[in-house]
Amino acid sequence: KAEQAAGQATIQREQQSRADIQNRRAGLVSILVPLVLVGCALWIGFLAFGNVRQRHSEIGILRAIGLSSNQVLAIFLIKAGLTGLIGGAVGTAAGVLIGIQFGGLSPSAETWQRIFETGAVLTTVILAPVLAPAFSAIASWLPAQMAARRDPALVLQAEM
Repeated sequence: KAEQAAGQATIQREQQSRADIQNRRAGLVSILVPLVLVGCALWIGFLAFGNVRQRHSEIGILRAIGLSSNQVLAIFLIKAGLTGLIGGAVGTAAGVLIGIQFGGLSPSAETWQRIFETGAVLTTVILAPVLAPAFSAIASWLPAQMAARRDPALVLQAEM
């Protein structure tokens, strides 16, 4: 009986230790994920600002030939959305494949079935390519808005 009680106590301590580790990891993830998202949004925004600065004469010409500011805005946001779609799809595929490789799994049909039975992985695989374009477009909104509102005469005059 004493051995059984000691064994139960050891199992309980191990379960408590695992629960503590999971709680610490969850706390770390709840801090890191928002920070990474903000960092990525800033990075995308700065890249969009750079794109706008490089293409300001092109934007001026488009506005001068009659495109409205909404059409110029749409061009930038569609580009950002398509870039996000491609990035989300490639990133999701690469993430799953790298996870299989470094997780020590063999790329068999059974492995794929087990992976997609997990709700979290399936949700990620479905949502990443959907949310990435939206995230990219939102992060590019301010630079695109600034590009669309610029007066074409001033932009083209600066080029001369």
